[in-house]
Amino acid sequence: MRQKIIMKKKLTSENQPYRKSVEQFMNLEKLSEEQQKELAWLLWETFHGTIDDLGETPEEMEQEVTAMLNGKYGKFLGEHSFISIDTESGEFQGCGLVSFFREIPLIIYVSVRSQARGKRLSTVILKEVIQSLSQEFDAVYLVVTDGNTIAENIYHQLGFVEVGRDWDTVLNKNEEGE
Repeated sequence: MRQKIIMKKKLTSENQPYRKSVEQFMNLEKLSEEQQKELAWLLWETFHGTIDDLGETPEEMEQEVTAMLNGKYGKFLGEHSFISIDTESGEFQGCGLVSFFREIPLIIYVSVRSQARGKRLSTVILKEVIQSLSQEFDAVYLVVTDGNTIAENIYHQLGFVEVGRDWDTVLNKNEEGE
């Protein structure tokens, strides 16, 4: 099993109220059962066969989405989570999903459908999530699989820095102000 890297980005609100930047985004404060299934399919399709594939079936990914929405990783922050929707087909193209994990905002999933890749959609989604979170939080965290260089590069470009590989150590450093 590959090692995970915990990354952190400090946030600044710049005293500007949050405004959704692109009309193709929908926040996830309320998801219908059908939308939950489509979200699970997006995640499964995105991760299947990649470095982040844990071998889940589509049905298991549906269970994962339900568990996430019900607090598996802490309170799900739907108001700070977004789905990009194709304006022509209405299909989900990508998402950024956030939970309040151990007293910090944690980006749980970032995914982009294969046919939407190469258009910087993951960067746009992450900027949307970051802008939304910056109104309420001082920092945001995420976890990336060691060796997922494309994701690591995107996160570094957005100002995320590696802070460790163990949550207890990372969060203790955070409490000590390091």
